[in-house]
Amino acid sequence: MITPYSCASGQEYILRYGEKNQIQIIIIPPFFEEYNRLRQVIVSIMRGLNAAGIGTALPDLPGTGESLIPISTVTFNAWRAALSAAAAAVRPNHGPLLAMSFRSGALIDDAAGADALWRCAPETGQRVVRDLLRTRLAGGAEAMTNSDDLVHLAGYKLQQSLLDSISTAVPATARPTRVARLKTDAASADVQLEGSPVWRRSEPGDDPILCDAIIADVLAWVKTCAVS
Repeated sequence: MITPYSCASGQEYILRYGEKNQIQIIIIPPFFEEYNRLRQVIVSIMRGLNAAGIGTALPDLPGTGESLIPISTVTFNAWRAALSAAAAAVRPNHGPLLAMSFRSGALIDDAAGADALWRCAPETGQRVVRDLLRTRLAGGAEAMTNSDDLVHLAGYKLQQSLLDSISTAVPATARPTRVARLKTDAASADVQLEGSPVWRRSEPGDDPILCDAIIADVLAWVKTCAVS
């Protein structure tokens, strides 16, 4: 089901599964190309959670997904404000609103105002920008800025202010948070999952092993959230 929500840039849309379920999870995908690589995995997870009675909502933030807003006009605060508006649109009348974020999505997931957060391989903003620069340099060119102060980087035209905001951002620690990482990731985590780093592939794809591991962990996490 596709439902609209309103934010400062106009009307955007939310992909929803199980919108009538008592427990709802808003999902914040990663920024830029990692979103394209992970979208199929995220949708598979949404379907699996719906089959278990958990509702999920994946909003298009301005300049992302199917949004008609040019990403060249987007600011970091606009993403945060839009996520807040989307969360308000899907918050259930009875039952908690939870949030799942993937990778750089953890940099803004606190803006959803959710009761608890689940994060998959969260990244710092500094590493996000570094990866963008590395992608550009791998193509044999440096980042360029035109007269409109737009930076041409890794296939995107971005405001310098957006990059500056991302580069200093870190995941917030204000709410109860569960961090999941792959077993191959040595960074600190509450749980280590089977699966592959789909976000690093050259093309979008799926990973049923990773999807099943995430669904199982999220279902256990939801039960903990429901009784806390």
